Amino acid sequence: SLVVNAFLWTTLALTIVILRLYTRAILVRALGWDDCLMAAAMVSRQMNSLCYRGWREKGNKKKPEERKKKKKICMADGVQALYATVPFYCTTQTLYKLSLTMQVSRLLTSMLGKRAILVAMLWIGACGLMTLCGSLFYCFPVSKAWDYTEPGWCVDRGALFFVMSGVNIFNDIVLLVSPLPSLLRANLPQKQQLILICVFLCGIFTTAVSCVRLNAMRVVAISPIIEQPVMAIPINLWSLIEINVAIICGSIPSIKVFVSRVVLR
Repeated sequence: SLVVNAFLWTTLALTIVILRLYTRAILVRALGWDDCLMAAAMVSRQMNSLCYRGWREKGNKKKPEERKKKKKICMADGVQALYATVPFYCTTQTLYKLSLTMQVSRLLTSMLGKRAILVAMLWIGACGLMTLCGSLFYCFPVSKAWDYTEPGWCVDRGALFFVMSGVNIFNDIVLLVSPLPSLLRANLPQKQQLILICVFLCGIFTTAVSCVRLNAMRVVAISPIIEQPVMAIPINLWSLIEINVAIICGSIPSIKVFVSRVVLR
């Protein structure tokens, strides 16, 4: 059921992003950086999906006892494809969160609010760079990440991913609470209310899914290395659903004009 859900949410997210770009670029003629960032997040999300598919086709379908017969656990088992999914996941998270914060910044009028949102964007960008580098360079040489027999050393992968997940959960909570002061204000225009509500719902969902992923990561971390590719399936599927829902929630306000002019005309 998770696989079906991931496919359906991916299709819906891609459709809504295309409608968003059409609305903002053609109907409204006001394409902004937030739209470009969300489109880039969707592209990164698709690259993550391609890596995940390659991982499943190459190594995940093999049973643990078949993998134990090999002398080396390396690219042949799709571990390299699994390694590539994490940087794309981190990149997608950073891009859609930056897009959401830029949408919120357009609603703020006070100098204090604009400065706060600028600090939030700088923090999200710095965290994104940190998690991206952490997901790429936790082994020396880098190839040891998918070839455990190669001489070298690696940072404790379980601890590293727990820290990265903790940073993501903190940023999700920031996204969750950032619209609250504006939501509590009265007499907001309907479009602004819709944007803030979508950001709020996105924060709730991504925080919940991040907690689910954290528990699944704990299970994988204590599993034997030979079984981790199979044990990591729920983590990747939940990640796909999480990102797709976040992209959808962040893009719904931008297709309001399309709905009113085309669908409801």
